[in-house]
Amino acid sequence: QPPPPTETSTEASTCCICRSGSAADTQYLADEVRCELVSRQILYRTRGTVTNAAKLLRSMLVNDQSMSAGLICTGYDHVLKRGVIYSLSPSGSLFELPVWAAGGSGSTYILGHIDSHMPHGEDDIKHWEEKDAVEFVMNAIQLAIDRDGSSGGFVGVYVINRWGKKSIVRYPRSSAQKLLSSNDNSDDGGISSPSQNQRVFSSVSLKNFASPSPI
Repeated sequence: QPPPPTETSTEASTCCICRSGSAADTQYLADEVRCELVSRQILYRTRGTVTNAAKLLRSMLVNDQSMSAGLICTGYDHVLKRGVIYSLSPSGSLFELPVWAAGGSGSTYILGHIDSHMPHGEDDIKHWEEKDAVEFVMNAIQLAIDRDGSSGGFVGVYVINRWGKKSIVRYPRSSAQKLLSSNDNSDDGGISSPSQNQRVFSSVSLKNFASPSPI
């Protein structure tokens, strides 16, 4: 836990947008929201919130039905003084969810996995520490990557609280590499795999919390 900000510092929201659908459309939406919130800060001297960002995204999706975008807008809202999770459908429907949200093509493969670990919602995770939550999310995304042809690359997670955010990145090995490792450890020899593939994850990068930046 990083130290709290000094008395002279100003508390700000920290927002993250998880994107699925058309990469071009979702990048455009995220850039437009960022520009709008920065403009409001310059003109009106007010800091944007996660709720502001979610409502701007909803307005843009409603006004342009050609957009192919499913979004999760989440983070710490300095006005509400708590973390918030908003889910936006391609039609512009906006829902605030209490504990978790999943979206994109890979999410359909892991909904049962999430439900099995949190059948009672928030009550099931009250005892979790940060490392427990991160590990659960990492494993869920890895399961989606293994089953979904449109998901992959790496697993990127942001841990967000009132002091800011920190990023955690894992580079998973493919299912084929797992199979090679399994064959390599079998009695008949199998096919040898490179030594760097013997680990479940090739690398983990941890960074300290970055201070909140106006959105």
